[in-house]
Amino acid sequence: MGVVRPVVTIMTSCIDGIKRRYVLDGQHLITALQRLGMDIPYVTLYSEDLKEIIELIALLNASSKSWVLIDYIVAWKALPEKEDYKVLYNAIQTNDLTPNLTAICYGVYDSKDVSKAIKRGDYTIINKKKGDEILKNVCDIFGVLRGRNNNRAVIHDFVSTYVKWRYSVSNYKHEQFLNYVKDHSDKFLLLVATPEQTSKILLKFGK
Repeated sequence: MGVVRPVVTIMTSCIDGIKRRYVLDGQHLITALQRLGMDIPYVTLYSEDLKEIIELIALLNASSKSWVLIDYIVAWKALPEKEDYKVLYNAIQTNDLTPNLTAICYGVYDSKDVSKAIKRGDYTIINKKKGDEILKNVCDIFGVLRGRNNNRAVIHDFVSTYVKWRYSVSNYKHEQFLNYVKDHSDKFLLLVATPEQTSKILLKFGK
């Protein structure tokens, strides 16, 4: 049985200044063929644009296997101009939230929109200082809710609505809101089941 797809490589000098061949897709295939003593079929692309190379890596891996969000963040943060991706990656590594929820805390995005922006390389942090504060506050809230039978869709909608609201108010009473969450922890996700319900509750804790 022959090999049905080739390894995809690229020749470039934009990584370290020396023209080299890099594997974009098929590293596991190379290892398997080497163990079997078989020839390695490959195609070669050429580019000196690092952004283009990263886009190719993301595209090829998205088609051959499903990349998770953190893979795109790691890829994009390799670009010098993608400082926001470096900030996002560090925040993910130091906080106990999913990449999606962490990313929402730093910008006014819906859950689906933030994933698309990250994958395209378009993700932007609005205000790092404000984002750091909101991220800490969201972690406090999840610390109270952890371990309960949580609905993922409701959680993402709640965080998205909460973050948008936080960016719109200057006077927020976090301790009071955290106490509210604690007092209603068993049914909190029912109370914030829709963005409208969440907004109505949040109005009590800031303006």
